[in-house]
Amino acid sequence: MTVSLVNSCGKTCSENRTCSLKKALLFALCAIGAVGLYFHLSEGPLTQPSSLSQGVSQYHRLSSRSIVYYKPQLPPPLPQSHPLRPRGVEGWIDGHSPFDRPLARKIMQRVRHIEYGEFKTALLATIRHFNREIEKLPFGDRDYVVIALNNKSNGWVTDLALPHLTHLPSAILNWFDAEKTNFFLKHRNVKRVVIFDDAMYSGDQLRRLTASVTMEKENDSPDLSFKIYIAVPFMTYPSWASYEISRRYVKILQHNRIQTMETLFSPSERLDLQTQYGFSRHEQRTRGLTYFDHKVPDELTFPPFLVERSTGKDEQCMIEPIVDEFVPPYKDLSIPVE
Repeated sequence: MTVSLVNSCGKTCSENRTCSLKKALLFALCAIGAVGLYFHLSEGPLTQPSSLSQGVSQYHRLSSRSIVYYKPQLPPPLPQSHPLRPRGVEGWIDGHSPFDRPLARKIMQRVRHIEYGEFKTALLATIRHFNREIEKLPFGDRDYVVIALNNKSNGWVTDLALPHLTHLPSAILNWFDAEKTNFFLKHRNVKRVVIFDDAMYSGDQLRRLTASVTMEKENDSPDLSFKIYIAVPFMTYPSWASYEISRRYVKILQHNRIQTMETLFSPSERLDLQTQYGFSRHEQRTRGLTYFDHKVPDELTFPPFLVERSTGKDEQCMIEPIVDEFVPPYKDLSIPVE
């Protein structure tokens, strides 16, 4: 028995059934092989190391050879939620005399708890701003280094930022170790530095860090195009203003404003804060009532009169703490928390 086929030229050819079956089988095998090859090729890039993983591996190698380099922890540990505890709040208010309780209640009503999701959203906005700043530069001029510190929020925020950077840093430095090695003298081509952190209140710590970096750069390899990017998603007005007066090297990226006691209370209430708690006007300018899921309220963020009681360390009239005491995700558990 024969079958008729029409070839590509329109000619009719005759072949027996056996030949046709062999060709059909051969065609099916080829098709299966082609499909398999397609999926193999399409899956190939997914199994290859990404630029991020390659970059992180590079930082781990650098850090293993020298303490100058910071070793990122990916994925970084994430915090649990730590909202205000209502019984703790009421216990703190009730610990005041009846005359002083209205101000104490106003204080607690103005405490702002920023959950991790809100913090991460703000951080991503800051990172996008930084990405735009880098992408505006010529491709060959986009190298930069990140400054991070071990066991500090600065390093943890750096770890959070790394997967979202469109251009990875050439190095991540433990600055106060790098400073001792004349880093800029050995790397004169470094023109840009970025410092990630979670929040700035007075700005004193970060100012000391940027001053150290700037001085080292000016001494070893001065460059008018040198720039330090401050990538901090939450800042008080005083910390922002302190950098505004020195724009030569520093650029502050997009951020949200933290309200301080000075902006949260009226002049008469601020006078009461000074009288009742000994809370000076200078302290009122730099401290607020904002805390994060990843950071225990401390004397740099909360008023001193509230810090001890917020975590229950002051047992006076406390049913329970205002906020659960917890270990920040950036702290090494092997190192005692101060």
